[in-house]
Amino acid sequence: MNFKDFSLAEKLQLYRVVANNSVRIAEIKNKLALYGYNEEKLTILTTLLQEVEGLTDTQAREYGEQYAATEQVTLAHKTAHKVYMKHVKLARILFEDDLAAYGALGLQGRRKDTMSGWLRQASSFYNNLLANETYITALASFNCPLESLTQGKDFVEAVATALEEQDRERGEARKATRVRDEKLELLDSEMSRLLKVLGIAFEEDPEILEQLGITVAS
Repeated sequence: MNFKDFSLAEKLQLYRVVANNSVRIAEIKNKLALYGYNEEKLTILTTLLQEVEGLTDTQAREYGEQYAATEQVTLAHKTAHKVYMKHVKLARILFEDDLAAYGALGLQGRRKDTMSGWLRQASSFYNNLLANETYITALASFNCPLESLTQGKDFVEAVATALEEQDRERGEARKATRVRDEKLELLDSEMSRLLKVLGIAFEEDPEILEQLGITVAS
């Protein structure tokens, strides 16, 4: 059979039918024993299949958690950026003629497009701002009290935390994929061999092959 057009789910379903019926149906089980596939060997193959299915479920769960973490980054950034830009705009007005403040707070130019660049800019802005009483007092005069500035810093730190979680989940998803794929490669090899043996063993009995979900070309 040609598996190139099979989805992973379709392939695992075929493997499940073949493995289970090879043990359950006496005629198939007895014939396979003649080719070295005794019950122990078939059980090992079934166990491998179950392991791959479990690893596939784990991989799907890990990617779901990665997607959720990515969504959290997006939401955290949206919240932080809105507050941050308000503070930046006010600071630009207040410190328009103060080159030292302008440079310390990174008020010149556009905000960075990359998440890492934006985070560096925003973190530097709040760190330098909150370390300077003059800056804090000036912004307070523009209806921007310390509590608002502290909240802005907290929002930026929430983005950093969300990014760390995203990186962790991405790593776990990649690891889950690698581990699953290694086992799947072994399963593919073993099942391909078994299917070839079945094709020979039941070459004159295509009905048996149909019971195993193996399509026989007419």
